[in-house]
Amino acid sequence: CNAAGRYDRSVPVATAGLERLLPTGTNVFVALLTDAPNLVAGTYTELADAQYARVAHSAWVISYSISDKVSRQNNGAIVFPAISDQAVTLTWWALFDAAPLGTGNMLAAGPLLNAGLHPEPQLVAISDQPRFVTGDLRVLSE
Repeated sequence: CNAAGRYDRSVPVATAGLERLLPTGTNVFVALLTDAPNLVAGTYTELADAQYARVAHSAWVISYSISDKVSRQNNGAIVFPAISDQAVTLTWWALFDAAPLGTGNMLAAGPLLNAGLHPEPQLVAISDQPRFVTGDLRVLSE
């Protein structure tokens, strides 16, 4: 991922819900999706690759914007194993409360965005390591 831009923003949540969704010091598992999830039905298509696994992340920090929006963003890189099977196009990220693929509850999700903050799928080649650098993954409050 990190090849061409930012990956942030998800469905906005209430400010009070951010602490419950992303409590500091508690692992949330970051996933990569190859299609937009159906948040109502709870269905999604997660990356299928022999080396792929959700990545645990517990370092979330609060940030504030000029418009009084509050967000939590990753305070440290989130790095996935290198792609091994075939090149793949990633379109969304998601946060889960469990590590094993196909399990847990989806807590938040958002499209991968380019530098202009517009949705843009990302082609990831074999041996590339998808990643979110510090501050790229963000959940906004309403």
